[in-house]
Amino acid sequence: MGESNYYHHRLVYNDRLDYPDMVQHNHKGTRVAALFLYLNKFGYHGIYRVNYKNRMNTPYGHYKNPKMPTKTELIKASVLLQRATITQGDYVAVLADARKGDLVFIDPPYLDTFTGYTTRLFDHSDHSILADMAACAARNGAVVIATNRAHPKIKNLYPSKLWTHQVIHGTQRVAAQNAGKHPEIIFRSR
Repeated sequence: MGESNYYHHRLVYNDRLDYPDMVQHNHKGTRVAALFLYLNKFGYHGIYRVNYKNRMNTPYGHYKNPKMPTKTELIKASVLLQRATITQGDYVAVLADARKGDLVFIDPPYLDTFTGYTTRLFDHSDHSILADMAACAARNGAVVIATNRAHPKIKNLYPSKLWTHQVIHGTQRVAAQNAGKHPEIIFRSR
């Protein structure tokens, strides 16, 4: 497959933003989905990152033996997803609609690390709003899972009365550079 092939396909994937009709005609939505899977498997650590123009800019992953899902795996996932509704959008709106029976996974830009993954920066006030909205979704019966850097400011946003947490120790990589050992934390609503 190779690096140049990856960047060519990333460019084609980003073209869907300039040519939205390509998604709606001749099963092009299937092509965009296939490109997304390809980019996810061959891109760096499966990250989906965009720049300020909302263009995917995840670098090539340089894997020795990446594996795409098999047809059987895709069919199995498709069957399971038939029962699911996947929602994406502004986190405030999505969390406001979360109810009993919903699973919400939140993986925001980590506090005090690189935050330029989206068209605008995600700061501590955004984390505070996110934690408040996540708590509301949990009180409405949704199961909420949130990840972040294990930072005291973040831990304080998720009180133990509402959340369990687990700290994971490992090496964090930011912008394809080894950023050192920074524990991460996973919160789950009670």
